[in-house]
Amino acid sequence: MLQKSNRKSLRTALFFCTWISAFGFYANRAHAVCETPDLLIVLDRSCSMRGSKWSTAVGAIRTITNAYKGKLFFGLETFESRANINYNIQNCRSNASNCVSALQTQLSRVSPSGGTNLRAALNLALSHLNSLKNSDKVKNRKRGVMFITDGQASCAQSEAAKLQSQLGVKTFVIGFGSGVSASCLNSMAQSGGTARSGSRKYYQANSKSELDAAMKAIANAA
Repeated sequence: MLQKSNRKSLRTALFFCTWISAFGFYANRAHAVCETPDLLIVLDRSCSMRGSKWSTAVGAIRTITNAYKGKLFFGLETFESRANINYNIQNCRSNASNCVSALQTQLSRVSPSGGTNLRAALNLALSHLNSLKNSDKVKNRKRGVMFITDGQASCAQSEAAKLQSQLGVKTFVIGFGSGVSASCLNSMAQSGGTARSGSRKYYQANSKSELDAAMKAIANAA
């Protein structure tokens, strides 16, 4: 009788340990899903973006950040021959109420110049988001990259693949204007885990309304 009682107690203890572990796992997953996602906006600021393209892109970023204030933690990176983090996502997390206005202020200080280095842009995005992931208490927070370019100088499908495989970060690609390389941006979207159905795998935008629509779709998916 004593042995049976001990076996029953052991089974009961194992059941509760398993249940508690499972509950903790799913609770952590639910907690991560409920946490505000990170979205890094990566904007091409090469010289080909001068004029109406630049003002349109800036206006669209203002629209999307205003619309999703408090729903996403935004960061801003711009690139030409080199890349630069203009507004760190960590700053947005630390001061969410001031995030959008601070990002827009930084954006207003940028102007187009230089070449188009897509690889440098995503390499910096990888470094920035990896640092954020390592310091984040929410280990499974969703993160994404909204990548906007009008050029085709250097394709970055390998870098998009690294973001996906190493960090679980999806790269959403927007081709802005008629000067993009469809094959390059298709490859980047596929490598970045965001390929759309149909022959065009990325978002193509040729106007402010199309750019607004693309950014809204990406913000909803981020």
